[in-house]
Amino acid sequence: KRKELRSALVSIGIFAGDVTSKIGEISDQTEREFALIDWEDTQDYQRDHPLVDTLAAGFALPSEQVDALWRWAAGL
Repeated sequence: KRKELRSALVSIGIFAGDVTSKIGEISDQTEREFALIDWEDTQDYQRDHPLVDTLAAGFALPSEQVDALWRWAAGL
């Protein structure tokens, strides 16, 4: 869920504005717009959601850390 994803990000010091800025760095305008739609409008994220991988790469988060955060957030 959106709340859990955002809570997980905040728990490691990544805030909404950071995510929006990171999305703004996507060079392809169409990909950037789709990522922004995903960030602003998706309510139920899955671990394999493309935006999760995009943000993990953009913030240099290892897959193991993302998995651990995902499990932690699922318990909120």
